[in-house]
Amino acid sequence: MRLLDPRRLFPWSLTLGRGLLGPALVYCQSSGWSGPALASMVVAGLLSDIFDGVLARRWKTDTNALRLTDSMADIVFYLGAAYTFALECPDLWDVYRPVVGAMVALELLRFTVDMIRFRRPSSYHAFLSKLAGLLIALGVIASLLADDGPDIVLAIAGALLTVGLGVGILSQIEGLLMTFILPRWRRDVRSLAAAWRLRRELRSKGHAATV
Repeated sequence: MRLLDPRRLFPWSLTLGRGLLGPALVYCQSSGWSGPALASMVVAGLLSDIFDGVLARRWKTDTNALRLTDSMADIVFYLGAAYTFALECPDLWDVYRPVVGAMVALELLRFTVDMIRFRRPSSYHAFLSKLAGLLIALGVIASLLADDGPDIVLAIAGALLTVGLGVGILSQIEGLLMTFILPRWRRDVRSLAAAWRLRRELRSKGHAATV
């Protein structure tokens, strides 16, 4: 049956599994799991975040429903990872909490502007956003490993988090500007430059249609 096609089921399994990992991380941290064990769960979530979209696009099964579920799973997983990080690494959390708060505030602003302008959330999957997510996830993984590793691991964790959160702020600003630039909702717009080119193309086609 078409509904049981592995090319449809596997991306969905990765996405839903990532969503379940968020609450699982919080539960496992409260149950006294070690830093490396928690880090392995974050690694699993990161890999699922990378490959669910890649495989769905390759197999042409990236439906609107999957995209929406993917975004919701991201929110649940990364909130769980952030909460786990805050409890497991309180000193680092105190350092980066203001920047995380600023990034969350920008995300909420972006969502509000998207809904006002397009009546739906954006789905740009921009390179800058992907880079930020990767660096932050690696920073959290390194932080969870730092207690059982040499000091260099903690230094690497701090560097990854600093750069990742900085890129995250830039990616939120980029996404906000892309929403203002694009005259209509579009998905998979990889950069601000791509959004500007797409705006010119859409305006050009609109102008030609009225001539």
